Amino acid sequence: MVVLASAFALMGCATGTSAPAGSTKPSGAAPTGTGASAAPSTSAPAPQSAAPAVAPETVKFATSPAVSSAGVFIGIERGYFRELGLEAEIVGFSGGAEMISSIAANQVDAANTDAGSGLLKALARDLPMRFVADGSRCVPGRCGTALVVRKELWDSGAVREPRDLRGRTLNPQTTGSTLNQYMARVIERGGLQESDVNWQYVTFADTLPALSNRAVDVSFLLEPFITAGTTQGISVRWMDTADLFGRTQNTMIVYSPSFAAQRTEAGKRFVVAYLRGIRDYLDAFDAGKDRDEIVGILTKHSAIKDPTLFDRMGIPGFDANGELAIDALKEQQQWWVDRGVLDTAVDLDKIYDRGYLDYAYSVVGRR
Repeated sequence: MVVLASAFALMGCATGTSAPAGSTKPSGAAPTGTGASAAPSTSAPAPQSAAPAVAPETVKFATSPAVSSAGVFIGIERGYFRELGLEAEIVGFSGGAEMISSIAANQVDAANTDAGSGLLKALARDLPMRFVADGSRCVPGRCGTALVVRKELWDSGAVREPRDLRGRTLNPQTTGSTLNQYMARVIERGGLQESDVNWQYVTFADTLPALSNRAVDVSFLLEPFITAGTTQGISVRWMDTADLFGRTQNTMIVYSPSFAAQRTEAGKRFVVAYLRGIRDYLDAFDAGKDRDEIVGILTKHSAIKDPTLFDRMGIPGFDANGELAIDALKEQQQWWVDRGVLDTAVDLDKIYDRGYLDYAYSVVGRR
C-alpha cells in the first residue's frame, strides 16, 4: 500500500527560517527640528550621518515543525518580535524530548517542549529553567493529538475498549515523553499491565508504514499523520487526548537557565510577541479573521504544507492569555512519581514564573 509519502517527507523538512522582511526603526536618532532663535545659515549644512539601526537581539527558539509553535511562527511573519527589538531564530528538532539537553545546557534560549520525565528530571537537579507560557494544549474541539488504531482491527470490532489492547503491539512514541505516559494510562484503564502488551517505539514519520504492514496495532499520533492515516485507509482516529483525559497541557514555553536569569527583559518582550501571535491564531480559527494569511504562515513554517488539511484535521488549542494548565501538569508529574520514574515531585509553582505573562498583560491586556 502506498503511504502518503509527502506526509513523511514533511517531517524531514528543514525548519530554519529566514528573518521577516520587516524594518526596525533606528533608536537614538537626532531630532530634526531647530529652535526658533536659530539663524539661517548661508552656507550648505554639513552632511549628517544617519544613526545606525540597533541590531535586534537574537533569541534561539527550539521547536519541532509543528503547528503547536504557531505563536512564534506568526510573530515572526507579522513582525511582532522585530517591533520589540528581537530576532526569533528557529532551531529545529524532531520532537520535544530531544530538546531537553539543549535547553539545560543553554544551547538554546527558549523552547516549546513537553513535560516528559526528561524535563522533570532536569528540573529535579535544580537546573533553573522556567516555564513561562502555554505551548499548546488539548481541549474538546481543539486537539492535534490522538490515539489511532489499525483500520482492519477497528472494522472487525477487535478493538473498541482499552481492555481490547491485551496482546496488541502499541507505539508510545518516545520513551519518557508525555505520549508515552498517555499510552500507559490507556492500558491501565483497561485493567492491563505493561507486560500484557507489546511495545514498539516508532517515530512519527515511520508510524503509518508500521501500521500499514501490521508491525504496530495502536499508536498515538500527531497531525498531519492522523488525517493522512484516515485518508489512506490505514488507521482510524479512535480517541483524541481531550476525549481521554480532558484538558491536557501538551507543551509549554520553557526558558533556559541563562536566558531566564540573565536576559529577563528580552524574555518579557518575547512573551509579548508570542502572545500576540497566539491571539492571531485563535482569531483566525475561532472567528475566521485573516484565516488564509494565518494558514499560509503555518504552511510555511510547519510540516503541514497542504492548506486544505486545516479544514479537516485536528489543530492544537491555546489559552488566549497564555496561562499554563498547571493542575494538569501536576497530575502528569505525579503519575511519574507514583511509578518510580521520578524520585520526588518538583515544585512546579516555583518553576512556573508568571512574571513574564504579567508583563505581557501590561502591554497587550488580558482576554
